Amino acid sequence: CVQKFVDALVRRYNGNGVRKLQMIEIWNEPDFAGIPYWRDTAADLAKMGRTVYQTAKAVDPGIKVLWPSFVHWSSGVTVWQNKLVYGQASDGAGGVGKDWADGFAFHFYSYSTEMDTLMDYQETARKTLEALGKPNWEMYNTEMGFGDGYAATLSIEVKAVLIQRWMALCAAYGNKLAVLYSHDGSNLGSPATNPQMAAAANEIHSRLAGKTIREAGVLEDGRVFVVFGDNSTWTI
Repeated sequence: CVQKFVDALVRRYNGNGVRKLQMIEIWNEPDFAGIPYWRDTAADLAKMGRTVYQTAKAVDPGIKVLWPSFVHWSSGVTVWQNKLVYGQASDGAGGVGKDWADGFAFHFYSYSTEMDTLMDYQETARKTLEALGKPNWEMYNTEMGFGDGYAATLSIEVKAVLIQRWMALCAAYGNKLAVLYSHDGSNLGSPATNPQMAAAANEIHSRLAGKTIREAGVLEDGRVFVVFGDNSTWTI
């Protein structure tokens, strides 16, 4: 059962004062239409969220438990209604879905070289957290990549620049995590086999690691402009 699995998982990797698992996500894309990853109700998912949260915390109180990362095909800045449904769903024991997470997980996939879609997603995440009554929740972008088929139309050089822009904006929006999904396939391009992608990843790390971002934005020509706490800048 879920309780036994989560207990064994967290106990194996986070026992004896060692924390190899920093966080655990309750479920992946429960409302994905192509493959029904979750086949029960929002209330059933909330009940499982409570089990995951309580079991993981019983083994390691410091582990982060992340909200299920729902699928969201939206345009512009809005509120993700499917997340509200889950957040307000009864867990069968006096609580609701939003009671059982430390942070808000979401996924971002792009079919454009523009940054508007990413910024709309970030602003929508903020509005959704406000609607849930959780405006101070940390945001975790647990999957990010190019849409199916679209990636094949882009060169590695273009992908590398776009990924750098994404990561800079995700950091500026305060995302605690931004995970690039599927480096091993055609989606992003593997740094292990593509020197351009490896160089881009290295630059992202050197530019962002340990830095404070004071200001960021998108210029008229599409480049991303970042101002750091020490007044240094980076234009991508």
